[in-house]
Formats: sequence, structure tokens, C-alpha cells
Amino acid sequence: MPVLNVSQSNLGSVLFGQPSLEAVDYFTSVKNQILSKSSGFKEEFLQVGKQVFDSVYSARALELAKAAINKAGSLFTPNLVKELKTLEELQTAKPAMQRYIMANPMVREMFHDLRCYGYGESYFDFEPGKIGEDHYDYRRIFNGVLRVNEETGEWYKTIYREGMRHGDTWLDPSDQIDIINTHRNVENFMLLAAKDPTSDWNADL
Repeated sequence: MPVLNVSQSNLGSVLFGQPSLEAVDYFTSVKNQILSKSSGFKEEFLQVGKQVFDSVYSARALELAKAAINKAGSLFTPNLVKELKTLEELQTAKPAMQRYIMANPMVREMFHDLRCYGYGESYFDFEPGKIGEDHYDYRRIFNGVLRVNEETGEWYKTIYREGMRHGDTWLDPSDQIDIINTHRNVENFMLLAAKDPTSDWNADL
């Protein structure tokens, strides 16, 4: 049975949804009014109240709440190869797609430089340091795929004659297309240098 680890501060968001912007604005206004008329309150009481408010309605708290909701919604997503298009889909990728996302040369370079999360404990790098054709999963993705040589403009394809590792199955052409399209999508998010598409908690790059 799938298990979702959610912090206490994010539990309400998973159960009841993320608060609307209108609700956040309203409670922010109420908080500011209270603080402006708070000369009679004890400073310690006000600080505790402010900390509680910030823990619930700060920008980062809302981001974590959204990430928790996305994780909860992905629990029953099938663990299979398919194109992932949105940031949320990439961040909550199942292991079947994580390994192929992490085979992307741009992602692997950033992962080796500790500039992206790389799915944390749910992804295990069997070939640390290897990128591109040196990497087993990369060769599986592009085996027999027609590509363009960026220097000459000529079309070519490479057949990698190697055995399959235990437990692996052949990728059919539709699988390869889905993974290659996912590579383009994840590269676009990496180039934006905003949110980490390999972080299931919506961390910044």
C-alpha cells in the first residue's frame, strides 16, 4: 500500500486543499490589523502568533502545501513509461520514469554538481559519474533512434549491441519517443532555473 510522508504543517493541505489567494490575503489583513493595535499585548504572545501565521501562510509554506497535494495525487499513478509534460508530473515521477529522466545529460551533469535533487532516496544511481553514451540508460533510450548530427546536419542512428541487465525489458519505439519528449520538457524547466523538476518537494534550483 502506498505511504505518503507528510509533515504536520502540510497535513491540512493534503486533507482539505491549499488555501485560496483570497483567504491568504484576508488573514494577512487581519494579522496586520491585530499587530497595528497590539500595544497592550505581550510581545511574546505576538511573536508566537506571528510565527504560527507565517508557518501556515508564508510563500514557502504554500509551496510545500502544493507539493504535498501533488504527491498525494500521484500515489495511484501507474508506474510505467509515459511522457511527462508539466512541472508537477516531472516532480512526482514514478521510478519507471525517474531513471530515464536522470539519464538526460543536462540533468545528470547538474545532479553530479549537486545542483538538483535527483529524486532523493527514491532514485539510485548505478553508474555515478557517467553521462551520455557512457551511461547504460542513455544507450537504451537512443538505441536505434534516428538523430541529427548537430555539427554536420546529417541523420544517423546508433545500434548499441549489449545485453540487458537483469529485470530490464526492451524499450519499444513509443517508449523511446515518450522518454525523449520528456527529456525536452525537463530541459526546458532546468533552463528556466526556477523550480527543480527532480524535487518532489518543489525546491528551487
